[in-house]
Amino acid sequence: MAVAVIGLEATLLSSLSNFLGYYLLAFGAFAGAGITAMLIYQISRHEGKPNVATMLLAGIAINALAGALTGLITYLANEQQLRNITFWMLGSLGGATWQTVTTLAPFVLIPVILLPSSGKAFG
Repeated sequence: MAVAVIGLEATLLSSLSNFLGYYLLAFGAFAGAGITAMLIYQISRHEGKPNVATMLLAGIAINALAGALTGLITYLANEQQLRNITFWMLGSLGGATWQTVTTLAPFVLIPVILLPSSGKAFG
């Protein structure tokens, strides 16, 4: 049963990767961030209203879990993967290509254009 599920996941990820290409990473990051934000919001709700202190603590707890997962991935990495993880976590753009930059451009440019019009003026 487990082998069938793993095979199905591999087939699904392979077909998604073929369909979305470089966008798969961007969509995955966006979906993960959205799910995490909704999870923190749902945890912080009490009687239908969000509690800011609970939201802060839930965010800290989920950040600790994500850090532990990153540590596990780092522990399991080989030497080349460890080098890539280290440089990526330090903000290196050494592996960036024009294809990856143009892939992420819509995710950066659309919010940059739309956000100023939705802000409120201070005064």
